[in-house]
Amino acid sequence: MRITLKTDGGFAYMPGLAAPITIDTEAVSTEEAGRWQDLIGAAKVWDLPDPTMPGFLRKPQSDGAGNDMRMYTLTVEEGAQRRTLRFSDPVLAELAPLVHELLARGRRPSGA
Repeated sequence: MRITLKTDGGFAYMPGLAAPITIDTEAVSTEEAGRWQDLIGAAKVWDLPDPTMPGFLRKPQSDGAGNDMRMYTLTVEEGAQRRTLRFSDPVLAELAPLVHELLARGRRPSGA
């Protein structure tokens, strides 16, 4: 399985520091791969409603409120299956633990 999280925008956004975070479960230990599999299952990535449905992607309000919201693009590939979800802060409860772990992984120094 391959999991990729891209971020865009947010307070003090710096495009040069916003490299996508990618996890390839074939390149990590069996134990770590199992943890990522569990996070994907708990996030219900394959079962969430169509991300184009109203309310899934929260857009900034016309008065400018919310313009500093971080936008996320999560792509999960497993075999022939591929799912891309686009969403913003606040992150849906189902996705929050997965997004938190991916962001934490992205902040770790290489090789950690």
